[in-house]
Amino acid sequence: MRTVAGLLVTTGWGQLRARPAADSLAEARRSGLGTAGVLLVADVLSVLTGRARRAHCLDAVVEAGWVLARWCVPTQGPGGGRRAA
Repeated sequence: MRTVAGLLVTTGWGQLRARPAADSLAEARRSGLGTAGVLLVADVLSVLTGRARRAHCLDAVVEAGWVLARWCVPTQGPGGGRRAA
C-alpha cells in the first residue's frame, strides 16, 4: 500500500510540475489517464475476485470519471485554439 501511495504521489507531483508547453501538458495528461485507467482496472478486478470490499467500487467510479473527463474535454491546441484530444 505504501509503494502504491508513493507512486501516486510521484505521478501527481510530475503532473503538477509540468511546464505549460504543449508537449509537457500532453505527457502529464497521458500519465494521469494511464494512472486512472490502471487503478480502475485494479479496483474492479479486486472487487470481482473478492480481494477487496465492494466499497472499492466507489473508487472505481471516481477513476472512471477521470478517464471520461480526459477523453471528453478538449485540450488547448497550438496558438491558443481548442482541439479534441
